[in-house]
This record gives sequence, structure tokens and C-alpha cells, in this order.
Amino acid sequence: MFDIVLAFAGTIKGYPNIAFGITRVTDVAMAHILAYESEHATGRYICSGPVHPLADVVSLLRKLYPMYDISDK
Repeated sequence: MFDIVLAFAGTIKGYPNIAFGITRVTDVAMAHILAYESEHATGRYICSGPVHPLADVVSLLRKLYPMYDISDK
């Protein structure tokens, strides 16, 4: 996520070829509540949404914020 901030700031002219899961914070909060309230909950749980390449995220941000010079490389 730090790379996106640097791209917005114009500090870097590119970003690494990585991907990561994006999850709504309300979904993570609900998962915590459900795990806390279940007497059968044990171990670890993964809360993750679909995995998106950083290139797709940057492309979307460029469309949403055309006033910023966000690199597409």
C-alpha cells in the first residue's frame, strides 16, 4: 500500500508487480464478532477478498483521481 501512496505523491514513477487481497473493513469486523461469539471458534482465520494485481488498482485510481499524475508503469 505504501507504493500507492508514493505513486500519488509523485515520488516514484513505477510500482512493483505484486497483487494483494482487498477486504472491506466491515467484513473483517463481522468476522471478528462471529469468531468471538462462537464457542467452537479456535485457531486462526483468514479474512481476504479477491486478489487484485497492483496494476489494476493503480488503473482504477487513475480513473478516479485524474488530477494526480499516477504512473502506469
